[in-house]
Amino acid sequence: MERTVDPIRSGDLHQAIQDRIKRVIIDHGYQPGDALPAETELARILGISRGSLREAMKSLQTLGVVETRHGFGTFVGQFSFEPMINGLTFQILVSRETMPRAIRELLDLRQVLETALMPRVTEVATAPQLEQLELLVARMEASAARGRQFVDEDREFHEVLYRPLGNDLIIQLLRAF
Repeated sequence: MERTVDPIRSGDLHQAIQDRIKRVIIDHGYQPGDALPAETELARILGISRGSLREAMKSLQTLGVVETRHGFGTFVGQFSFEPMINGLTFQILVSRETMPRAIRELLDLRQVLETALMPRVTEVATAPQLEQLELLVARMEASAARGRQFVDEDREFHEVLYRPLGNDLIIQLLRAF
């Protein structure tokens, strides 16, 4: 009896190629900003077509794993949570009507995060920072009194509040919230 093999789904193959590219980056010790081999060389190393490589590179670029500089080549991307945060922000905006539970859970996460950070914030707060926070609060109160939203001021308030902690991920997460 002849045994049949399940066909490889294109999504699985696409993911496998991305994983192999990441493995090459790790195995060769490439660091953020390092140039990767030329497209033809990398395709040869991976044993794939240039078209498959290009497709995988587009996805990896979207994730920030690699960065393509036209005329210069492909480089290992700089580490950032920005793609994840942007995706989270988009999902919050899209699902706010259909997923109230998920939004409540995100707000719970924000509350836990901010409550846990407050002791650290009070340790590093400076007089100029507190003055800037007071000005932002006054602007938000004035907007509220006029019945206007103050999203930008709120975002700036949280950035000023948490920036001295030196943790970019915290700032990015709070932007998403």
